[in-house]
Amino acid sequence: LLAVRSKLLDENDSGWQFLCGASEEDHTKAQVWAVHELLERDESLVPYIDYPVGTVLKRESVDSDWEVSFE
Repeated sequence: LLAVRSKLLDENDSGWQFLCGASEEDHTKAQVWAVHELLERDESLVPYIDYPVGTVLKRESVDSDWEVSFE
């Protein structure tokens, strides 16, 4: 329900972080996925994947449209 594109850590990093949107995230359950795997799983992200660092995507539910803002 929340996606943030942060500063890239290296040339293989997309900068994208995909989170559940809870007030406190459980970082012990974090996973690393290839971006193409996420796009296959949720095609609604495709139009936004090339947006710049600082992009924030939020939505109320998995059926809602993404709201875009910039940090």
